[in-house]
Amino acid sequence: MKNIAVIIALIMAMASVSYAETPSYSVKSGISYSAQWGVYIANVVEKDGKTEKIIIDRLARGNNSSKELKDNYGIKRVSTINKDWWEQTIYFEGWAVEHGLDALRTDDNGHALNPDLISGATINVAELAEAVKNAYDGKTEDNGYTIRTGTQYNDTQGLYIANVIFKDGGIIKTLVDRITPNGEDIREQYDDNSNDDITSAVRNALTTTLIYSDHEPLGNMRTRFLNDVFFPAVEKESNGRIKINPHWNGEICISYENLNTIKDGTKAQISVVVPEYSMKELPLHQLFKSFPTGPTGQEQVNFFRCIYAEVPELSRELDAQNIHPIIIATGYPAGFFSAKPLARLQDLKGQTWRSASFWHKDFLANIGATPVTMPWGPGVSDALANGTLDGLIVNIDSGYDIQAHKPAPNILASKSLWLGHEYIIAMNKDIWESLPAEDKKAIERAAESSYSVLGGIMDEAFPRMLETLRADGAEVRLLNDEEVAYWEKATDYRSIQDNWVKGQNVSGISEALDAIRRIIGK
Repeated sequence: MKNIAVIIALIMAMASVSYAETPSYSVKSGISYSAQWGVYIANVVEKDGKTEKIIIDRLARGNNSSKELKDNYGIKRVSTINKDWWEQTIYFEGWAVEHGLDALRTDDNGHALNPDLISGATINVAELAEAVKNAYDGKTEDNGYTIRTGTQYNDTQGLYIANVIFKDGGIIKTLVDRITPNGEDIREQYDDNSNDDITSAVRNALTTTLIYSDHEPLGNMRTRFLNDVFFPAVEKESNGRIKINPHWNGEICISYENLNTIKDGTKAQISVVVPEYSMKELPLHQLFKSFPTGPTGQEQVNFFRCIYAEVPELSRELDAQNIHPIIIATGYPAGFFSAKPLARLQDLKGQTWRSASFWHKDFLANIGATPVTMPWGPGVSDALANGTLDGLIVNIDSGYDIQAHKPAPNILASKSLWLGHEYIIAMNKDIWESLPAEDKKAIERAAESSYSVLGGIMDEAFPRMLETLRADGAEVRLLNDEEVAYWEKATDYRSIQDNWVKGQNVSGISEALDAIRRIIGK
């Protein structure tokens, strides 16, 4: 075992050390607590999908490693097979690789009944097997103990495996094992304070890198908020243990694939999920866009936090999709982009307008316009230019992104036209649950601190976006309170909501709608 202070100092000093991929190896880790014998740590080393090695150790007697003690552990002199604990454990490791845990037979005291195992291990092997089983199952926490494992491969030295053991959030021990390139030797490393590969393995154990996927480019308000505020907050709150590697602009998947990508968790462990793109899977979440107006700035942030606390059906809907929300982000409010001068909203009557939302299509129909849909992209701007479309309702930044303000430079906007466009930043649920408790808490603290500034960011970004549109030739006018009230009333949105809810066979949807209405009404 290396001195913990030395390990941390080496990690800090060698932050720039590069490390190689671990060829065809994967390591599973598990932990198991015994009130009598201490905490067991197990690694299952697989190569090309097959168990290659099993490594087990135990912390007892003031967090000393039982393997580190070697013959000083003291049972060799009384052992009927003349072997100390470390020797018997190594024998069990080899036996378990060869036969598998299903072949193990033990008595009520945990001692082996298999003759070929008794010959080399008379200690309590049931507890050894429990730690190995937990490694296969991915159980890394027990009774306040947590294990984090990192690896480092060296073509000459082989595979280093570092186990960092925490107790109630603090590091109490670091154990490093090495498997030679031919896979035939395991050597415990306890006192080599100058080995770069050991340092890298420990650093990797202390760092969790999570891949983030987003279909939008880095540069708008929401993506900059995530990249510049939330992601750094996660790294800060976790003291560098968690790093998020973001991929923007659909590099990993397009918008309509976000939910399935994060449900699987292979390509990305965190992703933005837009409920509008997953209507079948997230029906309750469609209700937010059914409101033509809503809260702004920090009140909008507070609303989304409040609604999840008061409507458990929403969280259950996400849970059923194997995703765990870590922060709710929102975008810019909607704007009316018109090819013709638009003095008032009543002038939409008789015109042809585009909206992607089925709710907004009904809003347009109720005000007397003809709603249409068409694929999002440059084709929308072309339709505005050639007169196929008179206008479109869209969040103002998206309108700018496709240059809709060029053929439709007459824009009416208001912060109150909230769009209800929710961006759920979610983690794969299985991965979330596998994180150590201290990492979950770090992410939650990061979300809390980020929420505290999100409203201000939204308030500052809105006028800047309007000025950007104006600077590029658009005529932008803010709607007054009376005009916003007219739009809300003319859409007859409550009737649309009631009719839609009646057609849904979804448990809790009426209750969710009532709760959203009540909270928005506040």
